[in-house]
Amino acid sequence: MKNPIRKPSLITLILLAGYASFNAMLAAPATPQIAHGFNISNSDTQFIMTIFLLGYVFGQLIYGPLSNRYGRIPSLLTGLGIGFLGAIVCILSGPLHSFTLLLIGRFFSAVGTCAGLVLSYTMVSDYYPPQQARKLYATLSIAFSVLPGVATVLGGVLAQYLGWESCFYFLGVSTLILFFLSSRLPETVKTRDPHALKPLQIIKNYSSMLTHKSLMCNALVYGMSTACIYIYAAESPVIGINIIGLSASVFGIIAMLPYVTNFLGSISASPIGQVLDEKKSLKLGFALELFASLTLFILFFFGIINIYSLFIPIFIIMFAHPIIITNTSSIAMSAVEDRSNASAMFNCVSMFPALVGTFLLTALHSNSALVLPILFLIMMVFYAVFYKIGYAVKKI
Repeated sequence: MKNPIRKPSLITLILLAGYASFNAMLAAPATPQIAHGFNISNSDTQFIMTIFLLGYVFGQLIYGPLSNRYGRIPSLLTGLGIGFLGAIVCILSGPLHSFTLLLIGRFFSAVGTCAGLVLSYTMVSDYYPPQQARKLYATLSIAFSVLPGVATVLGGVLAQYLGWESCFYFLGVSTLILFFLSSRLPETVKTRDPHALKPLQIIKNYSSMLTHKSLMCNALVYGMSTACIYIYAAESPVIGINIIGLSASVFGIIAMLPYVTNFLGSISASPIGQVLDEKKSLKLGFALELFASLTLFILFFFGIINIYSLFIPIFIIMFAHPIIITNTSSIAMSAVEDRSNASAMFNCVSMFPALVGTFLLTALHSNSALVLPILFLIMMVFYAVFYKIGYAVKKI
């Protein structure tokens, strides 16, 4: 039977899925300039990523209940509106010379733009049957390879030639464009829940998600891999620009190269899924990321710190990441009925390790490049733990 709802634009959904990551990565190459502009340390600028991820993690919990009550599109437009205001606050932090204002702006940018991630996955699960939705989750994962890579190059060029403030001007304009594209999407929610925003109902819904072992274990396995990506994004500009000696624009161009392998991983995820089941696919992803993390640790431990030792192991991690996120997303979303709240909780939990990892970068205040592979290895230990728990209970 033909779906009476108009088919949502896949291009717009891909842009929405990756826009918060694009937002996070665009400012990364500008962090050394920001440190100089506000006369703060490099470790303090890493808090920019931490505060963004704080908004990213907890902001997603807003959009499950909100979209169940008012619909996917009004909730999405509300989020993008908040994201635009966050970009304006970041722009104002420069002339007002207030690093605190910049952090506030980054927090609200994340709270707003994370709506795209939650609701793109929700709209796919609303519209498509489970088997087809699984294939489209792999397609959406392309957003996590193309958009952050573009953002890294663009952020480096903007910072190098127009100053760090130009990154946030660009984010303001791009958010408005995405707002317009999103306003043209069809509403996919079939029945609105008038009780969705009642506090007790929210607590009940999210409590049921937190006790869903398959959902939580998949989210945390996903999260350990994602944490490596964000830790890399926060720390690599410091290593590349301050230790290796690259300019912001050159760093931005070179730092895009790992996203090419991320794209290859995205388009390989579906064929790999036809050969390997979910369990074996997740084992493959773990083996690749563990090998890369150990290689990076050994090279940095012996003082071999250059563009090759920094980026080649990241190529491997970036290739493995889409394989992991495609399988964990598919398993988790097919295991629950309340897709909106499940998507919000899944993405919230999956981003929590990244928040912790970038916070540790800031808290350690270390000038040693070795902190990067050490944090990678810590994430791999927890990956193995949550993978084992998930399969031990036979829920994944």
